[in-house]
Amino acid sequence: MEDYQQRVVDEERELREKLKKLEAFVASDVFAGMAREDQSLLRKQHGYMANYLDILERRIVRFE
Repeated sequence: MEDYQQRVVDEERELREKLKKLEAFVASDVFAGMAREDQSLLRKQHGYMANYLDILERRIVRFE
């Protein structure tokens, strides 16, 4: 595996972990108590992160 490919794999793994943590936070009572605007921004962030993760996964598949 090339160095740049390994960096993509590492980035995908790290992003997956961050996304899992964000999903847990969105399901928490703390999130439920936040202002609607902040909730909306975090949901948008989740969507962008999920799309980014999808792109990284597609790139990794193409390495094989």
